[in-house]
Amino acid sequence: MIAPHQAEAASQAAWQASDMLLRDLWQILLIPPRGAYLLVCPAEAAILFIPIGLVFLLFGFRLYKWLVMVVYAGIGSIVGLAVAAYLGWSALLVMMAGSIVLGLLAWPLHRIGWGLLGGVLLGGLAALLVRGRTENVVLIVGAAVIAFAAGLVLAMMLLRPLITGITSLIGAGLLVQGAVALAMLIKPSVGGPIASFLEARWYALAAVVGVLAILGFALQWHEGEPAGAKRSKSPSEKQADEDDG
Repeated sequence: MIAPHQAEAASQAAWQASDMLLRDLWQILLIPPRGAYLLVCPAEAAILFIPIGLVFLLFGFRLYKWLVMVVYAGIGSIVGLAVAAYLGWSALLVMMAGSIVLGLLAWPLHRIGWGLLGGVLLGGLAALLVRGRTENVVLIVGAAVIAFAAGLVLAMMLLRPLITGITSLIGAGLLVQGAVALAMLIKPSVGGPIASFLEARWYALAAVVGVLAILGFALQWHEGEPAGAKRSKSPSEKQADEDDG
């Protein structure tokens, strides 16, 4: 039986670890450290991040096929680079070929592509978690395969809420970066302290990004299906069509 002081020490250690992980994650993904792109090039950051963030935040789900295509184009370039390094071919040409092939395939197969991304993400996470507890290869591979299948199914079943949430979060993060960069550009005496404050207090950054992401999620959800999707007719609309016929 675990003693009370041991349980308390374990709880404090877990809290400290999670606090450090969240702080580092927010700083890496949302506000780069001093000397990084946001602080060195605030004009370029503001020009890029604000419009891109707004597009992700407000129209992410409508454009998700493009997002999936871009992701697979990036994967294709990485695969091409590995193949070129292995075979000794021109890295640039093979990277371009891999990017074009996977990107074009992802457009008509966007649902399967999205499901595979969810499966790989959940499978990789499961493999890392199991590997931290055991070095048994069979258990690690088994957990990864089961989690991959679960992630594949869940990602395809929950396509709309997942993509809406992810794009809202990305858009909110980019919008915050762009706003901070714009503040630093217009008035450095104000923008600098704001950037330092958000870097030092990840929970404040998380709150700002979280509120924006929730608003973006609500707006995207209200807009409905992506462009070109067929909306199912209500019973009254079906009856009206039958009467007209």
